[in-house]
Amino acid sequence: MTHTLKLILSVVAALSPMSFAHAIGDSGGCGDPLGGPLGKAIKSGPPQEVEHEIARWVDYKEKNLAWTKKLLFLAPGGDTARQQWRQQQTRNLLEGSHEKDAVCAPGPLLPAAVRSGNLEVVRFLLGSPMGLSLKVPENILFSCDYSILHTDEQRAFRRAAFALILDTRKANVNALWRGRTVLQECNEPELITLFIEHGANTTIETGNPGYKENLLDRAVVDAVGVEEGSYTAKRLHGIERARIYASVLPASIEGRSAEKRANHSCNLFINGKRWNPKTCRELSTFIKASPGTFGEK
Repeated sequence: MTHTLKLILSVVAALSPMSFAHAIGDSGGCGDPLGGPLGKAIKSGPPQEVEHEIARWVDYKEKNLAWTKKLLFLAPGGDTARQQWRQQQTRNLLEGSHEKDAVCAPGPLLPAAVRSGNLEVVRFLLGSPMGLSLKVPENILFSCDYSILHTDEQRAFRRAAFALILDTRKANVNALWRGRTVLQECNEPELITLFIEHGANTTIETGNPGYKENLLDRAVVDAVGVEEGSYTAKRLHGIERARIYASVLPASIEGRSAEKRANHSCNLFINGKRWNPKTCRELSTFIKASPGTFGEK
Protein backbone atom coordinates (compact mmCIF):
# COMPACT_ATOMS: atom_id res chain seq x y z
CA MET A 1 0.00 0.00 0.00
CA THR A 2 1.45 3.37 -1.01
CA HIS A 3 1.90 6.26 1.37
CA THR A 4 -0.68 8.28 -0.61
CA LEU A 5 -3.30 5.54 -0.41
CA LYS A 6 -2.69 5.13 3.33
CA LEU A 7 -3.22 8.86 3.77
CA ILE A 8 -6.47 8.76 1.76
CA LEU A 9 -7.81 5.83 3.79
CA SER A 10 -6.97 7.53 7.07
CA VAL A 11 -8.79 10.70 6.01
CA VAL A 12 -11.86 8.79 4.81
CA ALA A 13 -11.97 6.73 8.00
CA ALA A 14 -11.92 9.91 10.06
CA LEU A 15 -15.01 11.31 8.35
CA SER A 16 -18.00 10.95 10.65
CA PRO A 17 -21.39 10.08 9.12
CA MET A 18 -24.00 12.79 9.04
CA SER A 19 -27.72 12.40 8.48
CA PHE A 20 -29.03 13.88 5.26
CA ALA A 21 -31.84 15.32 7.36
CA HIS A 22 -29.41 17.86 8.79
CA ALA A 23 -28.47 18.88 5.27
CA ILE A 24 -31.89 20.42 4.86
CA GLY A 25 -31.89 22.00 8.26
CA ASP A 26 -34.10 19.88 10.46
CA SER A 27 -33.22 18.48 13.86
CA GLY A 28 -32.64 14.89 12.85
CA GLY A 29 -36.20 13.56 12.71
CA CYS A 30 -37.73 13.50 9.25
CA GLY A 31 -40.97 15.44 9.73
CA ASP A 32 -41.54 17.57 6.63
CA PRO A 33 -38.51 17.08 4.35
CA LEU A 34 -39.12 20.56 2.98
CA GLY A 35 -39.48 22.13 6.40
CA GLY A 36 -35.91 23.47 6.48
CA PRO A 37 -33.88 25.94 4.42
CA LEU A 38 -34.44 24.09 1.14
CA GLY A 39 -38.20 24.09 1.62
CA LYS A 40 -38.21 27.76 2.60
CA ALA A 41 -36.28 28.63 -0.55
CA ILE A 42 -38.66 26.60 -2.72
CA LYS A 43 -41.76 28.13 -1.16
CA SER A 44 -40.73 31.77 -0.83
CA GLY A 45 -37.14 32.35 -1.92
CA PRO A 46 -35.56 33.43 -5.21
CA PRO A 47 -34.03 30.92 -7.65
CA GLN A 48 -30.50 31.80 -6.49
CA GLU A 49 -31.36 30.66 -2.97
CA VAL A 50 -32.82 27.43 -4.33
CA GLU A 51 -29.61 26.75 -6.26
CA HIS A 52 -27.55 27.39 -3.13
CA GLU A 53 -29.62 24.96 -1.03
CA ILE A 54 -29.50 22.30 -3.74
CA ALA A 55 -25.71 22.61 -3.84
CA ARG A 56 -25.62 22.24 -0.05
CA TRP A 57 -27.75 19.10 -0.29
CA VAL A 58 -25.41 17.54 -2.84
CA ASP A 59 -22.36 18.57 -0.77
CA TYR A 60 -23.72 16.71 2.24
CA LYS A 61 -24.58 13.66 0.16
CA GLU A 62 -21.03 13.60 -1.16
CA LYS A 63 -19.61 13.99 2.32
CA ASN A 64 -21.63 10.96 3.43
CA LEU A 65 -20.57 8.73 0.56
CA ALA A 66 -18.95 5.40 1.31
CA TRP A 67 -15.16 5.64 1.26
CA THR A 68 -15.00 3.16 -1.63
CA LYS A 69 -16.97 5.60 -3.79
CA LYS A 70 -14.79 8.51 -2.73
CA LEU A 71 -11.68 6.57 -3.73
CA LEU A 72 -13.09 6.29 -7.26
CA PHE A 73 -13.31 10.08 -7.40
CA LEU A 74 -9.57 10.23 -6.58
CA ALA A 75 -8.63 7.75 -9.29
CA PRO A 76 -7.67 8.79 -12.86
CA GLY A 77 -10.75 10.31 -14.50
CA GLY A 78 -12.29 10.73 -11.08
CA ASP A 79 -13.09 14.41 -11.59
CA THR A 80 -15.41 13.53 -14.48
CA ALA A 81 -17.03 10.73 -12.49
CA ARG A 82 -17.53 13.08 -9.54
CA GLN A 83 -19.16 15.77 -11.67
CA GLN A 84 -21.45 13.21 -13.29
CA TRP A 85 -22.39 11.89 -9.86
CA ARG A 86 -23.15 15.40 -8.55
CA GLN A 87 -25.25 16.18 -11.61
CA GLN A 88 -27.26 13.00 -11.12
CA GLN A 89 -27.81 13.79 -7.44
CA THR A 90 -29.00 17.27 -8.42
CA ARG A 91 -31.45 15.76 -10.90
CA ASN A 92 -32.63 13.25 -8.28
CA LEU A 93 -33.36 16.05 -5.84
CA LEU A 94 -35.15 18.24 -8.37
CA GLU A 95 -37.29 15.38 -9.70
CA GLY A 96 -37.72 13.56 -6.39
CA SER A 97 -36.18 10.35 -7.77
CA HIS A 98 -34.00 9.35 -4.83
CA GLU A 99 -32.28 6.08 -4.00
CA LYS A 100 -34.47 3.51 -2.23
CA ASP A 101 -32.58 3.93 1.04
CA ALA A 102 -32.48 7.73 0.95
CA VAL A 103 -33.14 9.39 4.33
CA CYS A 104 -35.69 12.21 4.67
CA ALA A 105 -35.68 12.80 0.92
CA PRO A 106 -38.34 15.16 -0.44
CA GLY A 107 -40.45 14.50 -3.50
CA PRO A 108 -40.27 16.65 -6.65
CA LEU A 109 -39.60 20.28 -5.86
CA LEU A 110 -41.92 21.75 -8.51
CA PRO A 111 -45.23 20.86 -6.78
CA ALA A 112 -44.14 22.63 -3.60
CA ALA A 113 -43.28 25.78 -5.57
CA VAL A 114 -46.61 25.61 -7.44
CA ARG A 115 -48.69 25.13 -4.27
CA SER A 116 -46.91 28.10 -2.70
CA GLY A 117 -47.39 30.27 -5.78
CA ASN A 118 -43.67 31.06 -5.98
CA LEU A 119 -43.72 32.14 -9.62
CA GLU A 120 -40.01 32.89 -9.89
CA VAL A 121 -39.06 29.41 -8.72
CA VAL A 122 -41.77 27.78 -10.85
CA ARG A 123 -40.29 29.48 -13.94
CA PHE A 124 -36.81 28.44 -12.81
CA LEU A 125 -37.80 24.79 -12.40
CA LEU A 126 -39.72 24.73 -15.69
CA GLY A 127 -36.65 25.98 -17.53
CA SER A 128 -33.27 24.29 -17.35
CA PRO A 129 -32.36 24.62 -13.66
CA MET A 130 -28.65 24.16 -13.09
CA GLY A 131 -28.29 23.10 -16.74
CA LEU A 132 -30.77 20.22 -16.50
CA SER A 133 -33.92 19.52 -18.48
CA LEU A 134 -36.37 18.01 -16.01
CA LYS A 135 -39.46 15.84 -16.20
CA VAL A 136 -42.62 17.54 -14.99
CA PRO A 137 -44.43 15.21 -12.54
CA GLU A 138 -47.39 13.53 -14.22
CA ASN A 139 -49.69 14.48 -11.34
CA ILE A 140 -48.50 18.09 -11.07
CA LEU A 141 -52.00 19.51 -11.68
CA PHE A 142 -53.34 17.52 -8.74
CA SER A 143 -51.27 19.64 -6.32
CA CYS A 144 -54.36 21.72 -5.59
CA ASP A 145 -54.93 20.97 -1.91
CA TYR A 146 -56.89 23.43 0.18
CA SER A 147 -55.47 25.53 3.00
CA ILE A 148 -57.61 27.74 5.19
CA LEU A 149 -54.51 29.92 5.59
CA HIS A 150 -54.46 30.92 1.92
CA THR A 151 -55.25 34.60 1.35
CA ASP A 152 -56.87 35.84 -1.85
CA GLU A 153 -53.45 37.05 -2.99
CA GLN A 154 -51.85 33.65 -2.34
CA ARG A 155 -54.64 31.94 -4.22
CA ALA A 156 -54.10 34.28 -7.17
CA PHE A 157 -50.37 33.50 -7.21
CA ARG A 158 -51.11 29.78 -7.03
CA ARG A 159 -53.48 30.08 -9.98
CA ALA A 160 -50.79 31.92 -11.94
CA ALA A 161 -48.32 29.14 -11.10
CA PHE A 162 -50.69 26.50 -12.47
CA ALA A 163 -51.20 28.67 -15.56
CA LEU A 164 -47.43 28.63 -16.14
CA ILE A 165 -47.49 24.84 -16.01
CA LEU A 166 -50.34 24.63 -18.50
CA ASP A 167 -48.81 27.20 -20.84
CA THR A 168 -45.69 25.04 -21.22
CA ARG A 169 -47.92 22.16 -22.44
CA LYS A 170 -45.87 19.85 -20.21
CA ALA A 171 -48.98 18.73 -18.33
CA ASN A 172 -52.16 17.14 -19.67
CA VAL A 173 -55.22 18.76 -18.15
CA ASN A 174 -57.21 15.57 -18.85
CA ALA A 175 -54.65 13.14 -17.43
CA LEU A 176 -55.86 10.57 -14.91
CA TRP A 177 -54.32 10.10 -11.48
CA ARG A 178 -55.55 7.16 -9.44
CA GLY A 179 -58.39 6.85 -11.93
CA ARG A 180 -59.66 10.40 -11.44
CA THR A 181 -59.44 13.60 -13.46
CA VAL A 182 -58.21 16.87 -12.04
CA LEU A 183 -61.76 18.28 -12.01
CA GLN A 184 -62.91 15.33 -9.92
CA GLU A 185 -60.01 15.77 -7.53
CA CYS A 186 -59.68 19.54 -7.25
CA ASN A 187 -62.21 21.65 -5.34
CA GLU A 188 -60.58 25.08 -5.65
CA PRO A 189 -62.86 27.35 -7.73
CA GLU A 190 -60.13 29.53 -9.23
CA LEU A 191 -58.21 26.44 -10.35
CA ILE A 192 -61.31 24.70 -11.70
CA THR A 193 -62.04 27.67 -13.96
CA LEU A 194 -58.41 27.69 -15.11
CA PHE A 195 -58.50 23.99 -15.98
CA ILE A 196 -61.77 24.42 -17.86
CA GLU A 197 -60.28 27.32 -19.81
CA HIS A 198 -57.45 24.99 -20.83
CA GLY A 199 -59.76 22.29 -22.11
CA ALA A 200 -60.51 20.07 -19.11
CA ASN A 201 -63.32 17.62 -19.84
CA THR A 202 -66.43 18.65 -17.89
CA THR A 203 -68.70 15.83 -19.13
CA ILE A 204 -67.18 12.96 -17.16
CA GLU A 205 -69.57 10.90 -15.02
CA THR A 206 -69.02 8.27 -12.34
CA GLY A 207 -71.18 5.67 -10.64
CA ASN A 208 -73.46 2.85 -11.68
CA PRO A 209 -76.57 3.16 -13.88
CA GLY A 210 -79.28 4.90 -11.90
CA TYR A 211 -76.70 6.46 -9.59
CA LYS A 212 -74.61 8.37 -12.09
CA GLU A 213 -73.02 11.61 -10.92
CA ASN A 214 -71.56 14.34 -13.06
CA LEU A 215 -69.45 17.22 -11.77
CA LEU A 216 -72.51 19.38 -11.03
CA ASP A 217 -74.20 16.55 -9.13
CA ARG A 218 -71.11 16.03 -7.00
CA ALA A 219 -70.82 19.73 -6.21
CA VAL A 220 -74.46 19.95 -5.13
CA VAL A 221 -74.15 16.87 -2.94
CA ASP A 222 -71.00 18.27 -1.34
CA ALA A 223 -72.75 21.60 -0.74
CA VAL A 224 -75.78 20.17 1.05
CA GLY A 225 -74.07 17.22 2.72
CA VAL A 226 -71.85 19.09 5.16
CA GLU A 227 -72.70 21.78 7.69
CA GLU A 228 -72.65 25.21 6.09
CA GLY A 229 -69.88 27.46 7.36
CA SER A 230 -67.81 24.53 8.61
CA TYR A 231 -64.17 23.87 7.75
CA THR A 232 -65.24 21.00 5.49
CA ALA A 233 -67.72 23.22 3.65
CA LYS A 234 -64.97 25.77 3.04
CA ARG A 235 -62.62 23.05 1.85
CA LEU A 236 -65.15 21.54 -0.57
CA HIS A 237 -66.43 24.86 -2.00
CA GLY A 238 -69.65 23.08 -2.94
CA ILE A 239 -71.76 26.12 -3.87
CA GLU A 240 -68.93 27.79 -5.79
CA ARG A 241 -68.24 24.59 -7.74
CA ALA A 242 -71.94 24.16 -8.44
CA ARG A 243 -72.11 27.67 -9.94
CA ILE A 244 -69.11 26.94 -12.18
CA TYR A 245 -70.43 23.62 -13.42
CA ALA A 246 -73.97 24.99 -13.86
CA SER A 247 -72.46 27.45 -16.35
CA VAL A 248 -70.94 24.73 -18.54
CA LEU A 249 -73.37 21.82 -18.00
CA PRO A 250 -77.17 21.66 -17.99
CA ALA A 251 -78.03 23.41 -14.72
CA SER A 252 -80.33 20.65 -13.52
CA ILE A 253 -80.30 17.70 -11.13
CA GLU A 254 -83.91 16.79 -11.90
CA GLY A 255 -84.47 13.05 -11.94
CA ARG A 256 -80.87 12.27 -10.98
CA SER A 257 -79.53 10.55 -7.87
CA ALA A 258 -78.15 13.90 -6.69
CA GLU A 259 -81.71 15.22 -6.49
CA LYS A 260 -82.70 12.50 -4.02
CA ARG A 261 -79.73 13.29 -1.81
CA ALA A 262 -80.37 17.02 -1.98
CA ASN A 263 -84.03 16.46 -1.13
CA HIS A 264 -83.08 14.42 1.92
CA SER A 265 -80.52 16.95 3.20
CA CYS A 266 -82.52 20.10 2.50
CA ASN A 267 -85.68 18.72 4.13
CA LEU A 268 -83.87 17.43 7.17
CA PHE A 269 -84.64 18.97 10.56
CA ILE A 270 -82.25 18.66 13.50
CA ASN A 271 -83.49 19.88 16.90
CA GLY A 272 -86.32 21.67 15.16
CA LYS A 273 -84.05 23.55 12.75
CA ARG A 274 -83.73 22.96 9.03
CA TRP A 275 -80.33 21.67 7.90
CA ASN A 276 -78.33 24.13 5.79
CA PRO A 277 -81.18 26.55 4.97
CA LYS A 278 -78.97 29.22 3.38
CA THR A 279 -77.10 26.73 1.22
CA CYS A 280 -80.27 25.03 0.02
CA ARG A 281 -81.98 28.35 -0.68
CA GLU A 282 -79.00 29.61 -2.70
CA LEU A 283 -78.77 26.42 -4.76
CA SER A 284 -82.47 26.70 -5.58
CA THR A 285 -81.80 30.02 -7.34
CA PHE A 286 -79.69 28.49 -10.12
CA ILE A 287 -80.17 24.69 -10.05
CA LYS A 288 -83.29 23.16 -11.59
CA ALA A 289 -84.88 20.38 -9.52
CA SER A 290 -88.28 18.94 -8.69
CA PRO A 291 -90.46 21.16 -6.46
CA GLY A 292 -89.53 20.87 -2.79
CA THR A 293 -86.06 19.43 -3.42
CA PHE A 294 -84.31 22.34 -1.74
CA GLY A 295 -86.90 22.64 1.04
CA GLU A 296 -88.88 25.45 -0.59
CA LYS A 297 -92.39 26.05 0.67
